[in-house]
Parts: sequence; structure tokens; C-alpha cells
Amino acid sequence: MDREVNMDSEFNKEVYKSTPEVINVSQAAALLGVHINTIRRWANDGYISSERFGKRRDRRFNKDKLLRDVLNIKVIDGKKEAYSKYYDYLKDLWKRAIQKNAVQSVYTALQVSGVHYGHWDPTIEIQDFFNDFNQLLSEASKKHEEKRVYRIGLIMYCHALEMSFPLSTLANLLLIVGGKDYRIDPFFELWKRKKGTIFDARPPSLKEKIRVIKKLAEEAGESKLAAFIDEYFNDKVRNAFYHSDYCLTDEEFRFSDGGIATSLPLAKIDSIIMCSFAFYEAFFHTHSWAKKFIGAAKKYHKWPNYEVFEILKNDQDELCGFKVHFSNGQTAKFLRQPEKVEAVNLMFEHDGSVNYFVGSIDQLTKQWLVDGKPYEES
Repeated sequence: MDREVNMDSEFNKEVYKSTPEVINVSQAAALLGVHINTIRRWANDGYISSERFGKRRDRRFNKDKLLRDVLNIKVIDGKKEAYSKYYDYLKDLWKRAIQKNAVQSVYTALQVSGVHYGHWDPTIEIQDFFNDFNQLLSEASKKHEEKRVYRIGLIMYCHALEMSFPLSTLANLLLIVGGKDYRIDPFFELWKRKKGTIFDARPPSLKEKIRVIKKLAEEAGESKLAAFIDEYFNDKVRNAFYHSDYCLTDEEFRFSDGGIATSLPLAKIDSIIMCSFAFYEAFFHTHSWAKKFIGAAKKYHKWPNYEVFEILKNDQDELCGFKVHFSNGQTAKFLRQPEKVEAVNLMFEHDGSVNYFVGSIDQLTKQWLVDGKPYEES
């Protein structure tokens, strides 16, 4: 029976983390803390498995199998396992939404909104932020600066939790699976406006948004998503760190919870940070998958009322926009690119759903047109 351990100290975990899946003799010796000749002898005797590579027929070892053979250990990579289950679930959620209503799912994948020119797409800034802070985190880890690692990790954790794009996307996917339409702001009703004013309003808190997502998940029969959120969302930790109401010791994260001294073991902090990184990595990867999946569909789609829906793709064959061709020659268009967001003849209803300016109703005909020319499916 294999013993499952999480980076146990019986082998060199730094070597394990820094090496590829397949390692050479020297790396195998360093991993197990034995002499190179010992590794060679074990391989010759058939005690451990290896393969020969290249003209010199050098031995190579699968490091996970090596640990099984020698120490009867199976290494459990917590983030990898968490990422795998989050990715599988979120990919299936996208599939269910697309199957339920493909057009509303297109709106969700594109984050349909108003017009922007220049650098106004926060999703691009998100990637830059995490690239920068991952570098800082890696440097601090290599120097074994444990408290700095936790502080940087918590900054990234709190920043990830507050991102609007994942929250609104998850809410919209749940709305679609539940039989409702995409909304430009699925949390619009949570805004608190002063009486008699339009623009003076307080946006909803993260806790309120999470509460809405969990409610939508329950209504859509997606309770698993709510359970996954509970694995990484800890509002008390987020609040304490953001308000500098905490202390780090060698073993605990200490904070004041409503005036009451409270602490959590650093292993718990490790867990919520790890799960959050895994969840958001899976989120962005499945969002990219959804854009490629939709982009692989046929370009033109006839609608019943003599409209043609056109899928727009970028150079990577990812969904980047759409056009709706009306039978009077009018078109509506949405295009999202890094440098601009175009929205032509789009309108948003009071509930935030998407609609179109059709143009002259009197000129509508019973004919499908694309760019003013009759369209027939090939």
C-alpha cells in the first residue's frame, strides 16, 4: 500500500519541486539523498525502473515512480489535484451553459459591455499583475523568506478574490444554466443608491456577491460550485489582511475577529491560498477553452426571424466578437480586442440583458442577408 504524503521530508522536496517529471541519475540521487552509484546499482538490479535515452543511452527516471519504488511514497500535489477538479467542473459548467443557450454564453465569454478605446480591459491587467507577483513570490521562496512568502501570497489572494470578471462570469453562467439571460452586471440590484440620485451609489461588497453566486448555484442545481468556493473563500482572513489587522508568527495567522483574538494555523492559510490560485487558474484556462470552443463552431447561424448571427474570431481562432445581420441590411456588432471594445447598435434592457437596434422595421424582409447580400447555407 502506498503511503500518500504531501511533500514529506523523507526526500528532498526542493529537488522535487525544481526538477521536471523525468530526471537524470544525478537528480535522482539528489532527490533520494544517496550516491549516484547507488542509483545506478538499483537500476541495474531492477530495483527501480528507468529508461534509456539518446545515443549514450543515459538512464532517465520518472521521479514519482522512483519515490514509489524506493520509499513506497506517492507524492500528492495539492494544487495540481485542486486545479484538476476545478478545471473539470468549470469546463462542464461552460458546456452546460452553451448547450442551454449558446448566444447568451457568447455574451458571457465576451463580457459584452459598452464601448472602450485604449487600455480599458482589466482582464489584461489581471494577467500582468499575477505575472509580476508570481515573480516576487518565486524569489522570496528561493530565499526561504517565509513571512514574506505569506504576505505576498495573501496580497495575491485578496486581489484574486476581488476580481470582478470571474465573479460576474460565474454569476452569468449560473443564470444561463438556470434558464435566464446574460446580464451586463449580474449584481446590479445590490448597488445601494442614495435617494433621488443616479450616480452616487455604493457598489456591493465581495461578501454580498459571493452570497448571490451561491444562491444562483443552488437555484441552478450547481451546489458543487458553492462547495468549491467555500474551499478558498475566507472573508475574515481577507478582511484582516486588507485592514492590516493581523500578525504572522512562525506557526499562526493571528487577527482580531470582531474584537476577539483569533488565530489560524499557517497550514490553513496555505490551503486557502493554494485553492484560490488553483481555482482562478482553472477559471482563466476554461474561459480560454470556451472562446476556442465557440470559435471552432461554424461562422454563420440563421435565426428564425430572418437574422444571421456571425461569430468573429481572432488570429488564434478564439471568439472575439459577433455580428447580427438583419433583413433590412442593418447590422449590430460587438468586438473585444486588447486595444479596444466596439459595440454598435447594441442596447441594454433595464435588467441588464442585451438587445439590438434593428433599424427601420418597415424595411425588414423575409430573407436572410449577410452584409446586404442574400445568404444561403453551404
